[in-house]
Amino acid sequence: QQNEPSIAVHPQTPALIAVGMNDVRTLAISDDAWQGLAVSTNGGASFAFEALVPGFPADTSPEGLASPVRGNAAASDPWLSFDNFGNLFFAFVAFQRTPPGRPDFDPADTNAIAVAKYIATRAGVTYDKTVVIERGTVGLGRQEDKEALAVDNHQTSPFNGNIYVCWARFTGVQNHLKVTRSTDSGESYDIANVGPASNVQGCNVTAAPNGHVYVAWRTFDNN
Repeated sequence: QQNEPSIAVHPQTPALIAVGMNDVRTLAISDDAWQGLAVSTNGGASFAFEALVPGFPADTSPEGLASPVRGNAAASDPWLSFDNFGNLFFAFVAFQRTPPGRPDFDPADTNAIAVAKYIATRAGVTYDKTVVIERGTVGLGRQEDKEALAVDNHQTSPFNGNIYVCWARFTGVQNHLKVTRSTDSGESYDIANVGPASNVQGCNVTAAPNGHVYVAWRTFDNN
């Protein structure tokens, strides 16, 4: 029922563990998977909390109706991290598997790189909001894929609390790598292009104790 898990441990409360996953409990509704979150407050001995990220197909909750990724049929590629300030961040891709045939940046039916934010306490996590970093459209030359997320949790870093997300951006001609940064606990994100102009896939990102950020990716021959 679940695959592609990502795990995060709270840096100050190690008994608090979060696991994100592709979750196919939405299969009967949309014929596709969404993002699931499970949380343990006892160091992984048990996971008492499990729920889908709001905005999934047929989600009629107030959080789901307000989600900026609502209207997409599927979601994948979970990546999780806590910060030092009581937040859990859950990055994922929300999308349609077939081109909708409508103009780009239509929030009802275009894919997106997004980060869901949860408020974390010793008792667990509570959903706060989802922020879209960038939108695109499957099959129409703007498709995001294979993101990674990291939070600078180093007390010695001048950028403690910054959030970084990288991903591959497929344009149909020159796919490239993108990186974004949030300096306000996930309320907004700044985007930059990095790496070679084409033939890239996959990425990983981390922050060093001095605040430097490192991004790794794969470059390959397209011939």
